[in-house]
Amino acid sequence: ITPVAVAEWCGGLARALRGGATLSGALVDIAPPPSCRDQIDQVRLKLRRGQPLTVALPTHTGDPSLELAMTAIRVCASSGGPPAESLDRVAATLRARALAEAERATHSAQARLSATVMTVLPVLMLAVLVATSASVRATLATAHGIIAVAVGATLSVLGWRWIRHITDAGL
Repeated sequence: ITPVAVAEWCGGLARALRGGATLSGALVDIAPPPSCRDQIDQVRLKLRRGQPLTVALPTHTGDPSLELAMTAIRVCASSGGPPAESLDRVAATLRARALAEAERATHSAQARLSATVMTVLPVLMLAVLVATSASVRATLATAHGIIAVAVGATLSVLGWRWIRHITDAGL
C-alpha cells in the first residue's frame, strides 16, 4: 500500500463529501486503491449491510498510511466535524511522507553507488593485475597471497553491507 494511493483515495472521499455525500456514502461510492481494496471492501460491505460506520471500520490495518486514514475517518464518524477537511489533511500528510521518503532515497543513492564501486573496483583491479603481472600471479599462488585476498574480500563485503545498512536505515 503506497501513501500516495491512500492520499488519492482520501482526496476522492473529501471531494465526494464536499459534493454532499455522507461519510458512509462516500466510503461506499469511492473506489479504494487496488493495493488496499480487500480491507476497504470489507468496510464497504459492512456499510451496505447497515452497520454503523464506527463499527464497520477496522481497528488495525497493518499499514501506517491506511491506519492514518482510518483513524481520521473513525474520529470524524464518532466526533463529527468537517470530514472533508480532515481527509484533505490526511492526504497532504501522506503526500508529504511519500515526498520525504523519495528524498531520502535520492540522498542515499550516492552512498549506495559508492558502496558498489568500492566493492567491485578491487575485484576488477585484482583481475587486471592477475592478467598483466607475473609477480601478482606468483604472490597469489602462496598462502600469504590467498590470505591477503580473502581478508581483502571479506573487508570489502563487510564495508558494502555496512554502507547498505546505513543507507537502508534512512529509507
